[in-house]
Parts: sequence; structure tokens; C-alpha cells
Amino acid sequence: MSVIDEKQEAIACIRMAVDNNDLAQLNSDASDDDVDLEVDPGSESQHWQLGSPEGKKSNLRVMSAELGNEREEYRCLDERVRDFIACHMPEEAMRYEEDIHVSLFTDFTREQFIHSVLFIAQVQRYKCITLKYQSKVDWTEASDILRCNSDFHDRPRFDCVVIHDDAPGITCARLQSLIRCWLPSGKVVDFALIHGFTHSGWKPRTLWKGCRVLDEDKRSSIVRIDYLLRGALLCPVSGQDDERAHYLIDTVDPDMFLRVNY
Repeated sequence: MSVIDEKQEAIACIRMAVDNNDLAQLNSDASDDDVDLEVDPGSESQHWQLGSPEGKKSNLRVMSAELGNEREEYRCLDERVRDFIACHMPEEAMRYEEDIHVSLFTDFTREQFIHSVLFIAQVQRYKCITLKYQSKVDWTEASDILRCNSDFHDRPRFDCVVIHDDAPGITCARLQSLIRCWLPSGKVVDFALIHGFTHSGWKPRTLWKGCRVLDEDKRSSIVRIDYLLRGALLCPVSGQDDERAHYLIDTVDPDMFLRVNY
């Protein structure tokens, strides 16, 4: 028994040293990648943190109109977010005029009124998110830093994620934008604008065991950040700029291998 205890204690010490090293490496990578990275503290119950805010807080309707001329996924974003909230959060459904008018009730204090004016119908975009998840290898906490930045060190970078849903198999998507919304009720909701992936009909000439090819959908959709699980790596099957077919890389780490194959 003493020999078993000694081995278990040694394993625990090694595991602790590895975890501490991973944490130090994570902090080092974050500082190296983005020196001016601003991380939103978020809530203790959340498994994510938003970072690198882009621009100032603005009205969702104004942001949709301004960015819609440059990027198609932002067109009619205001209406799409309203429909999404009405469908998935009916208790927070908004009227059309609620993002430009504030009703002043007699029982409002001055502080409550100022709070409502500041937070009503405001949105903030972010370019970075840190997702924390439980590893399927040893059940310890792991984390991924993901980017959705059109100019990350002079190159566009839009990382992929695993979506937690009820669909069979694994669901992946590419981040297009990270948006925090302050609803008229005062509730704060985080959304992600994504391009989903579906199974492709294309197959390589040399088909290997476990080969998975997914097509990227060019139409954007909205998902709550609560359902983003961890990062994913998808590699285009060719070097063409408009390539839709991607290989799903399940060997990026042991946790991803287990999630994809078991």
C-alpha cells in the first residue's frame, strides 16, 4: 500500500506541475499575441471571457447599417438579433422602438434612469474570446484563446469552435464576430455571429480512416456564446481563397480526438 501511495503522490505532483506550466504558458501566449489585449472579467459562472473590444458601444441598428455595407453578415443584423431573442428568449422580446426610447416611470431613481439610458440597446464587439472547458482526458480544466479579427498581425484570422448542441456527432463553426448586447431590461447577453459547417459530399482520392470533410456555410447565423464549447482546427482542402471544403483535424490534442471519435 505504501508503494501505491507513493506512486499516486508522485503522479499528483507531476499533474500539478504540468497544470502550473500550462497556466504560465497560456498567460505568456496571451501577452505575446496581443499586447493591448483588454479582457472583460465576465461572471464567475461563465466559462468564457471576452477580450480586445473593437470600437465603442453603439446602437445595434446603427452598427448594422454601418457595417452592412462592408460585410454581408451584418446586413439586417438588428432584425435578426430581435428575431433570435424573441424565439429563444421570449421573456426578453423587444418592441421595435425600444432601442431609441426610454420610458421614465415615477418610481425610477435618478441612478436607475441613468443606468437604463446607458445600457439600453447598446452593443459592443470583441475580437477575442477565451473558452474554458473540462478535458475529456483527465477531467482537468483547459482553455482555448480564439480570435475573430480581420487584421490580426496584418492577416485576417477567424478561428473555429465546437458548438454544444443536440445534433449527432460534432458540430463546428467559424467565428465571424463576438457581440455583447445590453437589453432594455438590463440583462446582458453575449452572441456569436458564425458560419456553420455541414458534411461535404466531396471526398479525397486517398480516403483514410476517420477522414471528415465539412463544407463551410457562407450564410451567417447567430448563437449564444453559452453554447461555444472549445476551439477546433479545420484545414481547407486547397489553397483557393473561396474554398468551402475543410478537413476536420482531430489530432490537434487528445481531448479533441476523444470528442470527435468517441
